[in-house]
Amino acid sequence: MKCIKLPLFMTALMLTVCSLFASAQDEVTAPKKVVKKAEVSYHYKISSGNLADMQNINNWEVASASCGIPGNRPCVILFEGDVSEFETYLQTFTSAGAITTRADEKKSAP
Repeated sequence: MKCIKLPLFMTALMLTVCSLFASAQDEVTAPKKVVKKAEVSYHYKISSGNLADMQNINNWEVASASCGIPGNRPCVILFEGDVSEFETYLQTFTSAGAITTRADEKKSAP
């Protein structure tokens, strides 16, 4: 009887160890590739220097419009994200100057 119990015990032990090893291998996978979102060019359509206007998503459009003469108003912000993410991003600014400084291109006020 002891002769039968030992091989059965060893087989059960080996199956347990193998299943633990297999489940651990499932958790250790290759690192996921980070897919970078495409940069979108958001163009400020008006020339107001007011923070509320700059934070209003309706005053921005996805476009590659010309900025004209460089100045002290935002013109283009390159942003990796959709419109709702960009709108949320605009709300993080506490001053019009901060948005203007962040702008990738600036335009002059008429």
